[in-house]
Amino acid sequence: MNDRATDPKADLRATGPLPGAQVADTLLARALRRAWWTILWERLWPALASLCVAIGVFLAASWAGLWLWLRYGISGGWLHAKVALVVLLVAYHFWMGKLRRDFERDANTRSHVFYRWVNELPLVLLIAIVALVVVKPF
Repeated sequence: MNDRATDPKADLRATGPLPGAQVADTLLARALRRAWWTILWERLWPALASLCVAIGVFLAASWAGLWLWLRYGISGGWLHAKVALVVLLVAYHFWMGKLRRDFERDANTRSHVFYRWVNELPLVLLIAIVALVVVKPF
């Protein structure tokens, strides 16, 4: 008689996993890892969003110097000047973004000397802002 097992899959189990089965196992493991990270992200997202909003509100308040109004009140003229300079600095930032887009489109019409002088503007603004905050002249 034949010594082989009557189960046709017995030989396959004895030889170990097939290459196709290894690929399937690898794909399954990768899919499970992705699912785990997705579930983790969905669980953490509300807490992270709340934290990001709180940090954003704090940064916006500190950027605008609002905590200084708590101490000096709205009567400090230096504070209004500082906020105006910060608004100018933000406008400068957006203007530089427009100039960068002009570079990307090869639509730049200005010379390198212009950019060297314009590059000094934020330094002057920041020095004025810090001077206003430290000296509080008016």
